[in-house]
Amino acid sequence: MHSLYTKATFQSLVDTILPRTYDFKKNQFQIIPGGVDFSIDEYIMWNLDVQLSPRLNIDDSYFILSTVTAQTLDIASMQFLHSNTNTPYHNDYIFPYGGLFTTLSRIDRLRVIMFIEKLDVDLTTLPFPYKNNPGFTMNLMNIINLSTIFGFYSEWFGYGNSRFSPSENSRLFCIPPGWIQTGYPGPALGYRDFRGFLLEMDYMGGIK
Repeated sequence: MHSLYTKATFQSLVDTILPRTYDFKKNQFQIIPGGVDFSIDEYIMWNLDVQLSPRLNIDDSYFILSTVTAQTLDIASMQFLHSNTNTPYHNDYIFPYGGLFTTLSRIDRLRVIMFIEKLDVDLTTLPFPYKNNPGFTMNLMNIINLSTIFGFYSEWFGYGNSRFSPSENSRLFCIPPGWIQTGYPGPALGYRDFRGFLLEMDYMGGIK
C-alpha cells in the first residue's frame, strides 16, 4: 500500500502526461478521460516497485522506489522554481496530500520532468538511488514517461481486481479504454487482416 503522498504525486505526474481532454462535436461537450481516471498512477508505482526495483541489483530494503521518485520530483520542483524566478507558484491543491510538484500547473510539472531529464537538477541533493547517478536518473524519467503511455493503451486497466496478479491469473473484466480509443476490437481467432505480401522464391533461390 502506497502512502497518500506518493499516490498524489504519481496522480499529478500521470495528469501531466495524459490529462483529460475535452471535445466539442455537434454542439455537445464531451470529456475524454485521462490517465488518472483509469488509475495509471497505480500501474507506474507497481511497475517501479514490483517489476523494476528487484532488477536493480542493489539493496532496496531501506527505500521504496516510487516514494523516492516522488521525493525527487519535489526536490527538482523547488530547484526549478529557484532557477526560474518568473514562474508563478500556483498552489493549486488538485491532488491533496501531495508535495510541491503536485501544486504546480500542468505545464510547469512538465517542465520539471524535462528539468530532471536534462540533468539540470543538482544530483547531489537527490535521494538514493538518484543521488549522483545521472544515467539512472535519465533512464527512470524515460521509463516513467513510457510506462504512462503503455499503461493507458494496454489492457492493464481492463483486468480489474486481477491486474496486480500474475499474468496467468489475470482476466479481463471490461474493455480496456485504450482499445476503445484506438479502435482495437480485442484478441480473437480468424481476424482477416493485411499482413504484407507473400514472398515467392525464384529459381536462383532469391526473393521475387
